[in-house]
Amino acid sequence: MDRPGVEFSLPGFVRGIAAHFGDRELVVLGEGWLSDAAAERESARLARGLLAVRLTGESPGAR
Repeated sequence: MDRPGVEFSLPGFVRGIAAHFGDRELVVLGEGWLSDAAAERESARLARGLLAVRLTGESPGAR
């Protein structure tokens, strides 16, 4: 499927939701909550960490 401006992937979906809803509450856990934008940042951080482990075979910061 090829549609200009539409990205059909999970990362693209998460980025699009974060761009559209920003700081709206996505998940509420007790007294705390996570916004759409914060979820996107955390998922990107997790993806970078997983990629680093795959490329190096070593957990970032591990020795």
